[in-house]
Amino acid sequence: MNFESRNPATGELLAVHPEHDKAGIDARLQRAWDGWRVWSRTPLRERIAFLARLAELLEERAGPYGRLITAEMGKPLADSIFEIKKSAWDARHLAEAGEAYLKPQPVPGLPAQIIYESIGPIFSVQPWNVPFWQVLRFFNTTALVGNTALIKHAETVQGCAEALETLVRDAGGPEGLYVNLAIQVEACAAVIADPRVRAATVTGSVRAGRAVAEEAARVGKRVVLELGGSDPFIVLEDADLVKAVQLGVASRFFNNSEGCICAKRFLVAEPLFDDFTKAFVEQSKALPMGDPMKEGTKLGPLARPELRKEPTSPGARRGKGWSTHSHWR
Repeated sequence: MNFESRNPATGELLAVHPEHDKAGIDARLQRAWDGWRVWSRTPLRERIAFLARLAELLEERAGPYGRLITAEMGKPLADSIFEIKKSAWDARHLAEAGEAYLKPQPVPGLPAQIIYESIGPIFSVQPWNVPFWQVLRFFNTTALVGNTALIKHAETVQGCAEALETLVRDAGGPEGLYVNLAIQVEACAAVIADPRVRAATVTGSVRAGRAVAEEAARVGKRVVLELGGSDPFIVLEDADLVKAVQLGVASRFFNNSEGCICAKRFLVAEPLFDDFTKAFVEQSKALPMGDPMKEGTKLGPLARPELRKEPTSPGARRGKGWSTHSHWR
């Protein structure tokens, strides 16, 4: 089966990406394993230099990468470029502070230390809504400590997935440091169970997290789950109403309103409720909608057609606690 990248604003087919078969998966697992044996022995100063170069390339390519994100998942170009710059900031921060982060830490009251060591290839299931940032905030720390990464990216952003693999190579990363796995969710269990994979992580729905955790537990491997949530946006009686509305609208619709940290539940003090609601609705209606590539557009199309067809079904909701980011069945 192939994966299709389509522009959600136009329906245009952007590219077809072949799915990796069993032989291809095995070859990529071996590549990550062999890469780890090299990368884990690479001096920390060289790993730090790699992250610094990665940051430089992200800044240089913010425009092209931003357009790629917008073309594949539909959010406004300004938000996509911001995502790339934020990813560059993260890489640069780790290049500057990484050595201090990895120093052994004493355990208060005990003759013991916490030591950070590389463990091997890490398998990661990643979402479509912030296709560079979500991957790189995992990858940057993974690379810093000396691990390699196997990335199963979302089916609809395979152009971003391939661009990320190329980015790591262009920044001087060795073969196997970043390995893209173009696979269906049904293949993930076997990847987690493979002895060359030492741990797994997922950013996505509760259902996806449960599935990854179950498979990791089955084979006794470490797992990290980032399943999001929906903390309330609280407006108390002493709030600056104008500012509260501005921030509420910005939070609700940032990233095309497709993000776990977008405000979804509003708790407003009763004396402010009517005025807040009226102003919030007015400002929301005034947001420019349209072609996400055009300057000034604040809302682009939903990332996938089924989100338009079934807006009230649990599977169509946008929050990361739902099954919109990672389709683990």
